[in-house]
Amino acid sequence: MVFWDIGRKLGNLRWGCAAPCLLSPRDDIVLSRIAQILCPTVEDPDAFLAIGVASTLSLGFLISVADYQYAGVYRDFSEHAGNQFKTATNTVHFLGSAGFQHYMAEHGYHMLLNGDNSPKQGDIITRARLVFPRKMAPELAARVAYVDTIRYSSRLPVRIQNTEAHAGYYTLGAGLLPYYFSVSDLESFDVYYVAR
Repeated sequence: MVFWDIGRKLGNLRWGCAAPCLLSPRDDIVLSRIAQILCPTVEDPDAFLAIGVASTLSLGFLISVADYQYAGVYRDFSEHAGNQFKTATNTVHFLGSAGFQHYMAEHGYHMLLNGDNSPKQGDIITRARLVFPRKMAPELAARVAYVDTIRYSSRLPVRIQNTEAHAGYYTLGAGLLPYYFSVSDLESFDVYYVAR
C-alpha cells in the first residue's frame, strides 16, 4: 500500500498535481526506512527523516513565497497601468488570462478576445508575455507601435508558472515540476500604442 502511494505521487510528477501533494510527512518516514534498508551502515537513519522533513518544509515555504510574489506582479501591474497609460480619451486593453485577467478586469480594463480589432487610435494594449500569452489579431498588430516592456523580477530564485524557467507542467506544459530554481523574470508586459 505504501509503495503504491509513493508510486502514485511520483507518477503525478508527470501527469499533473500541485506541489503540496508531492510528498507528505508519512512519505518521508517511508523513504527514511527505505534508506535504512539500502544503507545499513548508516548509524542514525532518523537523520534521513529529519533531513526529509526539513527539506519538505523549506521547499514548501519557498514555493509559497514565490507564489505570493507571482500573484503580486499582476496586482501591482494592474494598479499602476492606469496611472501610466490611461488618459481621459483612451482605453487600456489587455491580452492575457488567469491572474492577469482577473486583476486587469477588476480595474476596469478591456480584455481583447481572439480576432478583436476594436481598439481605436490612441488606445493602449498591454500583453503578459510569459504566462498564457495571447496574440493580437493580425489587423490590429499592423496598426500598433511598440512602446515598452515592463519587467518584474525577484531575488528569490524560485519560479512558478514560468515558461522561461521551465516551471509549470500542469498548467503551461513547461518543465517537469510546477516550480523551478531560476532567476528569470517573474513576468514581462509588452505595451503597445494603437497608432492608426
